[in-house]
Amino acid sequence: MSLLTHRFLRLLPREMGLLAGGNLASQLCSLAAMPLLTRWCNVTDFGFYQLYATTVTVSGMLVCARYEQAILVPKETETARGLCILSSIISVGATGIIVGLIWVIKPALGNGDWRKLADWAPLLGLSLAAGGVTSAVTQYYIRLGRFSSIVRCRIAQSLGTVTIQVGGSALGLGGLALLSGDAIGRVCGVVALVGYPILKGEVIRPMIRWQSLRGLAVQFSRFPLISAPSAIVNAAAISVPVVLLERFYGTHVVGLFSLLERVMGMPSTLIGQPLSQVFSHRLCDSLGKADGRAALAAMKNTARLASFLGGLPFTALLIGGPQLFEFVFGPRWGNAGQLAQLLAIPYFISYVFWPTMPTLTMLNRLRLQLIWDVARIGVLSAVLVVIGMRNMSSAMAIAAIPVIMGSMYVLHFILSWRAVRGRNDSDKPQIHLDTQEDSLLSRGSTGYHD
Repeated sequence: MSLLTHRFLRLLPREMGLLAGGNLASQLCSLAAMPLLTRWCNVTDFGFYQLYATTVTVSGMLVCARYEQAILVPKETETARGLCILSSIISVGATGIIVGLIWVIKPALGNGDWRKLADWAPLLGLSLAAGGVTSAVTQYYIRLGRFSSIVRCRIAQSLGTVTIQVGGSALGLGGLALLSGDAIGRVCGVVALVGYPILKGEVIRPMIRWQSLRGLAVQFSRFPLISAPSAIVNAAAISVPVVLLERFYGTHVVGLFSLLERVMGMPSTLIGQPLSQVFSHRLCDSLGKADGRAALAAMKNTARLASFLGGLPFTALLIGGPQLFEFVFGPRWGNAGQLAQLLAIPYFISYVFWPTMPTLTMLNRLRLQLIWDVARIGVLSAVLVVIGMRNMSSAMAIAAIPVIMGSMYVLHFILSWRAVRGRNDSDKPQIHLDTQEDSLLSRGSTGYHD
């Protein structure tokens, strides 16, 4: 084992253990609630919740105008803090615009589930605003290595969500309980992320001049100009499966897909997300030192560790998926368990390579990231439309989603690996351009290599 590999694995357990422990605590809350929710809420309720979750996820990628993605880029911490504040302010303003647009288009939505969802636009707005602030502050804390604050946020959000969802479902509120729990849980996460450090006096002075924020918005305008379209395409890749499944097969099938995604995504939440956050912290440090070999070692070790840690849960689903689903969630969810068993390997592949996804963005290879996003949505949409129009089974449509996603994640890892390897160690790190950008901007150049 090389010295770099040993150093990475030696430093990883403390940070990884903290984040994974927080994720485990939050997921245990969700797991404890799921047997109750699947018995008190029907499949249609979960389908309605999936429509809401998709809308929040898609819109949430844009509420910060992608400035939160730039927080890991600058060399100076003060600049990163300004980007964090800028992202939070933009997210609150963008949320108001999105809610207003939902109310405007509501009459055109008919009387179906989308119209029902539009009636609860204030809940969507609350979720989006809280999610935007959480995303910005979390990125800043990842940069600083303050992982304990991230864990505190995650546990508070999970507890708030589960409390409202279980209580509301027990009262017979169904899908509304699921929506309300998600929104209130996000607010609890923001309070824990921002409010607790304020009370402890741990927050760096929050004030920054408005002129500075405007300057940062211009200086890092490449992120909303290029990364925002990429985010739109990426968001479409998340929403397209839900929209097309609802279009061709109805809300019932969306409900099955919703539960399948939640269960198969748990390893990514428990293990993959902490790995990705630690990886981002390590990669930022490696690129800042122009240490290409350390960056490659971080990529390789992250994928290797994800594979090792995720083997057990995916093997269990591969062997006894139907039995596990029926035991935990009830007999009505046996079909979802059969799909989990059949698709365990594609989901595993996606899970292994997902933690290294920030690589291209941190390298400022935003155009390459956009091309990959467009290719993914194009292939996914084409395949699902063909399956739906030819009246193939809903199981085949659902199965196509993780197979395509897994293949695209493998391709993304290869592109990221080549991008990192192609960097010359003698070059100045392109993510630290603070000392050059002012002069470059004055000449009409962005200073990025893409």
